[in-house]
Amino acid sequence: MSDEEAIRNLAAIVPSISIYSEMMYDRGLRGAFWFIKDSISGLDAYKSDEDAVQIMTVHKSKGLEFPVVILASLRDKGFPTKFKENDMDSVVYIPDEFLGYDRYDGDAKTSHIQEEERILYVAKTRAEDELILSSIVKGSSESVNVALEDNTLENIKAINKAPERINDVIDEILSTLIKNNKALEINTSTISKPLSRPMPDKNILKRYKELGGYLITLGSDAHNVEALSQDFNKAFEILKELGFTSYYYYEKHNPVKVDLL
Repeated sequence: MSDEEAIRNLAAIVPSISIYSEMMYDRGLRGAFWFIKDSISGLDAYKSDEDAVQIMTVHKSKGLEFPVVILASLRDKGFPTKFKENDMDSVVYIPDEFLGYDRYDGDAKTSHIQEEERILYVAKTRAEDELILSSIVKGSSESVNVALEDNTLENIKAINKAPERINDVIDEILSTLIKNNKALEINTSTISKPLSRPMPDKNILKRYKELGGYLITLGSDAHNVEALSQDFNKAFEILKELGFTSYYYYEKHNPVKVDLL
């Protein structure tokens, strides 16, 4: 362990020591040890190795970013979680006069769905370059067990990932955009990064055109002047390759057509 790692790991227990010293009048060493042990039981040791895989909850990932993020075990009524009705008789509410904000009086189910959407948004936006959404679908138990026992590439590929169902979802999203005259934006920031392709990729752009879509806009996700319009020329070539003849930008919420030369 390097000096930096040792210092960072020691720094993690400083808040626990401070809290213990404020709480306990008779501050014995044995008591401090067990208090600190319980306080940091959920923490991970600091490791500077950038090639490491970090496993964490969505809440712990807030404020962090990673080149690749994998959201595992996405499933209906599991993650995101299913709304459950509370036994209202067993709930004890804080009196309004002690609240520092107005009491929420909206629909509990709607509030739950919105909170789950916020959690998923946080999780998905931790990815800098690539986001992988992973889900084991119904009927995959046998192939999953085989892959766990013998994790060869062939066994992993044999797991039922229900690509037809995923494609149906993509079609539904694209069709909704087309129906409501909403543009599909090509983000070119990933072309020069390890992905070496725009987001969405050529397959989705091709499907968008097949479904009748034509409103295409471009963005480079620029955080500095140098990145403005970065790799737009490569995106234009992809659009022409797929049969698009124009792209659009917006003025006062109205699309303005630009022909591809």
